[in-house]
Amino acid sequence: MTTNEETQIEIDLLRYEATSLLAAVRLYITKGDPWLETHAAEELGRRRQDLISWASGRRKELTQDDILAEWDAIRQEHSGIFDQGILRVSRYSAVILLYTALEHGLQILSEFARTSQNMPVSAHDLRGDPFERCKVFFSKMCQIELTTFPQWNAVSDLEKVRHAIVHAGGRLDYISGATIRNRINQLAGQQGSGIHIGRSWGDVVEVDQSFIASISAATEGFLEDLVNEVGRRYL
Repeated sequence: MTTNEETQIEIDLLRYEATSLLAAVRLYITKGDPWLETHAAEELGRRRQDLISWASGRRKELTQDDILAEWDAIRQEHSGIFDQGILRVSRYSAVILLYTALEHGLQILSEFARTSQNMPVSAHDLRGDPFERCKVFFSKMCQIELTTFPQWNAVSDLEKVRHAIVHAGGRLDYISGATIRNRINQLAGQQGSGIHIGRSWGDVVEVDQSFIASISAATEGFLEDLVNEVGRRYL
């Protein structure tokens, strides 16, 4: 086996360690959300059929307006359970898990860089949350500027949306930082971003599957590029 082949194997092993959690999260996203949407549609169809069966036996008692009013009530209840409840929580969970997998990968790679060069400072020694510590570590100790990566804006958006979910329950009026609030409003104003502002209980961040899919791919690309850069420098 040549030296280049051995190096490539080491890079592949490093990639696996840094991205294994992300791979699991992406599998959860790919399978989970479509299943929930299908189940929601099936449940609404079942309740519609139940309404038809219930109304057909009461034709003399019910007017068309009565039946339509009952259907509207069923749809509102269904929306509250699925659209505003289960699907929202599932997509919030996906954002949080993607960010967790991103932090995990950053910490794996920063520690690999530190130990390979016996650096005196680790990301854990720095101030801030894990994301900020790793960004500073790579900049100061490795001269790798994460902000220059092509996926940086998407990864930064992931961090902001996750912050809104974790620290404010998705409520924009509960977010203290104007930078985060303004960026989320910008995303909501961009067609196709997958971020919307719901008005049901104040200004609430709504996350579509399109945002999760794009941010998931960006996170994968970001960690892939960082694995290659760390491998190129320290293997």
